Amino acid sequence: MKKIFAFAAMALMVMGASAQVNFGVKGGLNMSKMTEFTGVNDDDIDRLAGFNAGVVAEYPVALGIGLRGELLFQTNGMKSETSLVDQKLKTNNIVMPIMGEYTLPFLENRISVYCGIQLGYCLGGVWTINDNDVDLESDDYNAFDLSGVIGAEFMATDHIGIEGRFVRGTSEFFNPNIGDDFGKSNNFSLGLVYKF
Repeated sequence: MKKIFAFAAMALMVMGASAQVNFGVKGGLNMSKMTEFTGVNDDDIDRLAGFNAGVVAEYPVALGIGLRGELLFQTNGMKSETSLVDQKLKTNNIVMPIMGEYTLPFLENRISVYCGIQLGYCLGGVWTINDNDVDLESDDYNAFDLSGVIGAEFMATDHIGIEGRFVRGTSEFFNPNIGDDFGKSNNFSLGLVYKF
């Protein structure tokens, strides 16, 4: 996975060296949770609000078709409240979405849809149980995560736009040493984009 992450970073740098690349910045709100815990109903786990912020690079390939790469800092996690325990997990992550993008040929080419993969690296996290904070140890979780991404963007002007996306993790977050509950992340996000 480290080799894949390094290759993706090099690909983004090559894109950045091209004069055709369009750059921007973005930021927004995440609503994340983890699902597929052993013996736990997904409906008993609630989404946790967080944020993301970073840079965007777009490389046009053909008419209406392009590649889009991003490098973002984002917070993920989940929360759960029962009569016995109130718990919340918050993680800090560096993520790199790499997507194919298609600009729809109407509304002055202001709407784009995209899909692809996202490489993620967890920098650490805190599990809060009944107001007691516990730092995650590095051997408690898998730092690398591979996710699928689908989303859309609307450019209100030539420079300012809004976007929404869904990200679904494919990697188990927790390691077996802390039990049978592994968990996979999923994340809805809404954000603002500014393109130079």
